[in-house]
Amino acid sequence: MVSSILPATNYTAYLIEALQKRFSQKIETFVYTGLEKENEKTNLKNIELVWSKNLAYPFQVLKQVLKDKPQIVHIQHEINMFGDWPTAIIFPLLPFLLKMTRVKVVITIHAVVSQKQIDIKFIETFWRSEKNFFIPLVRIFFYFLFKSIGWFSDKIIVHSQGLKNILVKDYGLNDKKIVVVLEGIPDEIKLIKNDQVTKQIVEQIQDRPFMLYYGYLHKRKKVELLFETLQLISKKHPQILLVIAGGTLQKDYEEELKKMVLKLNLAKKVVFLGFVKEDDLNWLINQSLFVLLPASYSIAASGPLAQIVAQHKPFIASRMGVFEEEIKDGVEGLLAANSATEWALKTEQLIENRQLVKKMVGNLKNKHQQRTWSIIAGQTYNLYRKLI
Repeated sequence: MVSSILPATNYTAYLIEALQKRFSQKIETFVYTGLEKENEKTNLKNIELVWSKNLAYPFQVLKQVLKDKPQIVHIQHEINMFGDWPTAIIFPLLPFLLKMTRVKVVITIHAVVSQKQIDIKFIETFWRSEKNFFIPLVRIFFYFLFKSIGWFSDKIIVHSQGLKNILVKDYGLNDKKIVVVLEGIPDEIKLIKNDQVTKQIVEQIQDRPFMLYYGYLHKRKKVELLFETLQLISKKHPQILLVIAGGTLQKDYEEELKKMVLKLNLAKKVVFLGFVKEDDLNWLINQSLFVLLPASYSIAASGPLAQIVAQHKPFIASRMGVFEEEIKDGVEGLLAANSATEWALKTEQLIENRQLVKKMVGNLKNKHQQRTWSIIAGQTYNLYRKLI
């Protein structure tokens, strides 16, 4: 497996742990991860610090493959995993070099962008630029990227049928080469007690009921929608807080959000916690009334959604993409169009309708049982067996 492995809720960390636990007698797994020393602090077996976040990474991985001689190399593809844009542009070199060694190459594509999504709004969201000339360049980049993944892989994994359809229709990939394996849900989340949580977090919340957003602060997450929603429901539910937990990928966007909170007079109702450790996050999810998952683009499976389902916590998500594929509205969660009015209505539903919340919790328990990492590991292992 070629992948990052941090944080502990990382997709690869869950998958490798499940493979090593369930199939230790049938398969030997190695993880080629980044050279950062913190990657050694894990319970996973056979972790090798192999690649650096620069243009050398394809050759560093190749060198290790030639040394270990695996039958299969499984690459987890995320745009910025190996560093900035130059490393993303040369990614096709990695599977090309591996194919020269005659190993079987599996690539999991975590984010799939359709050609029609790439417009000026897309450019402004992801690059904070309004330059029109980027549009054809970005379209060419994604076309070449996905096309080359199709050329140089033996199997491709995506996390939804919709993402597979884009690869086939927009980029002409062979549908028989692409396998849909849904993202796993943690088997169990340990219950964190109040005295095990970082003291400052408990102090900031002060036993008040709160809604939770967690994840990176990035313009594509549309966090500002939550402030407008909070303002609309505050008269009826003045005691409720909005807690924002997560690091930032766009510092200027974080600053915009904090200015918006002040402008809307919500300073006493919004708590920014920044990046939180795993135990604190589990406590926040468990203690929250519900979780909010807004987005302006849905181009990948949602890691936060998997954590929420694992704790059987009600939630609201934007009505789009993978969310719309995975969630039955009103059954496992609530879906809302990206307008503050609709989000406010859905929020009030979860606050006031206890029967709806009880029904959702039961349905989330059923969903959890069908998507444990042990099941996902079994599907992945069977794919490996067929390849060899």
